Amino acid sequence: MRASVPGRPRLHRVSVLIIALFIGFFPAAEAFCRYALPRLIEIEGRREQEFRAAVAPVEARPNVQRILVLGNSLLAQGVDFPGAQAEAGDGVELQRLVVEGTAYFDWLYGIKRLLADGARPNLIVLLLSPDQLAGNGIRGEYTAYRMMRSVDVAEASRRLGLNNTQAADLVLSNQSAYLGMRGNIRKRIMLAVNPGLRELMPLINSREPPHLDAQSMTQTARKRLAELSAAANAYGVRFALVVPPTNDADAPAAAAAIEAAGREQNVAVLLPVRPGLFSADYYIDGFHLNGKGARIFTAKLAESLKTPLARLAEHEEAELPLQ
Repeated sequence: MRASVPGRPRLHRVSVLIIALFIGFFPAAEAFCRYALPRLIEIEGRREQEFRAAVAPVEARPNVQRILVLGNSLLAQGVDFPGAQAEAGDGVELQRLVVEGTAYFDWLYGIKRLLADGARPNLIVLLLSPDQLAGNGIRGEYTAYRMMRSVDVAEASRRLGLNNTQAADLVLSNQSAYLGMRGNIRKRIMLAVNPGLRELMPLINSREPPHLDAQSMTQTARKRLAELSAAANAYGVRFALVVPPTNDADAPAAAAAIEAAGREQNVAVLLPVRPGLFSADYYIDGFHLNGKGARIFTAKLAESLKTPLARLAEHEEAELPLQ
């Protein structure tokens, strides 16, 4: 006869309680992140609104070109969007989608997701600095949830060189708002518990100036511009890249390399204000524009958009049936 093990029933009850708490917690956390979090956190609410607006069905209007402008904090801080719309005029409708902390791979899959979900602008404009175009990372769990189609997760894991644990995390985060947003939640909790961390954030997020070789940049830009353009063209949408001004030492040569790659790939590359042209007093930190820099860049950006719009008009005329 087997002897009873002291404490086993209690251990079993504890295990059952833990499982029950988890089963109850996860659906509640999922619902909170999907429906309550965008209402509680301003930046998340803004992203939610911009994502919804980007994919919402819009009736085409004659003689009006819709442009979806995508980007990160360089777009958020460097472009006065109402001012850009005013500069662009009545024949252009600008729409913005900003996801801070994003770069090339985030937006390669983000463009595919947006178009698969129903976005149909005439033109997609993506604003990235040279080092962001050449970057090889993503914004982890958040990108998996917000910006990836399920069918792209395996390819993204392979291209990013993720291990099995990281790849599994990407798969789960793609399906779960809680897993996708938990990094944001942790950050908010830390700031709530210790508000003084806000003063340290600029130091924590400080950025080392990149070292970009022009030859390598040309090769990388050729491939990546072609991929971005193909992702948009698959849905009948045109694509253009905007390189914003930064004060990085290698940025002027890198921007010129991207511009050359764009000509080779027949992809519009716009440099409204060439990197290195603005002095330090046009920037907050040498990378993000301040109010003075943003006013100039906004007007120049609106003017530069006429180039891809003219190409778009030529393309549409070429497709018109003969009368």
